[in-house]
Amino acid sequence: MEKTMSGNEQELAEELCAYLRSHVLARQVSIDPDQPFAQLGIDSMSIIELVLYIERKHGVALPDNALHPENLRTARALARCTLAARAEVVGSR
Repeated sequence: MEKTMSGNEQELAEELCAYLRSHVLARQVSIDPDQPFAQLGIDSMSIIELVLYIERKHGVALPDNALHPENLRTARALARCTLAARAEVVGSR
């Protein structure tokens, strides 16, 4: 059963979709937060670019152990992974 996205997770997933539309895909391409990147033809280099965008824009360094295929499959999964990494940083302060 799919977990319901929180408002922050939904916002981040939508932001990632917008980034992909403006930097990787054609602007008119429709992308849903649950749509697998592979279905859109998004390659590993574009996913790395997306991870770097997250790290720069949101100041969250995603740990290496979080960068596995399931977390890099969709915008929703990547948003969830990002928020978990952010929570770990905040929780360790």
